[in-house]
Amino acid sequence: MSDTLGYLLQGVRKTRGWSLREAAERVGISPAYLQKLEQEQVQNPSPHILNRLAEKLQISYSDLMELAGYVVPSGSNDRTVSPSINPLAFALPSAEAEALTRRAGITAVKNEAFEWADQERLRLEAENVDLRSKLEGL
Repeated sequence: MSDTLGYLLQGVRKTRGWSLREAAERVGISPAYLQKLEQEQVQNPSPHILNRLAEKLQISYSDLMELAGYVVPSGSNDRTVSPSINPLAFALPSAEAEALTRRAGITAVKNEAFEWADQERLRLEAENVDLRSKLEGL
């Protein structure tokens, strides 16, 4: 399911190119705990942990809180709907605008993942060319 805490955490972590261990170290939690979060095995993750995840992964704390099952007051969210994402979002009721924002965020993460994959492919191709030229020189 794409609208889960674990799916979002894992997607952002992989988009950043971080291993489970690297992401856990950055957040200050064990890799085992992060893996449990990603696999939806934690019933009530601590808001303090969610806050650190939001800061280190650079994602919305409100989204993490909501996906973890906490009630997020509508006036205290840290989400914004940019007109560049969808100008019609400002005309929608707040619940619909928030859903659109979440989808736009997930789409942005997916786009970032594709961009990273393209950059990684180009880097590997360049590395392959370097290795081939070294082998030809032997």
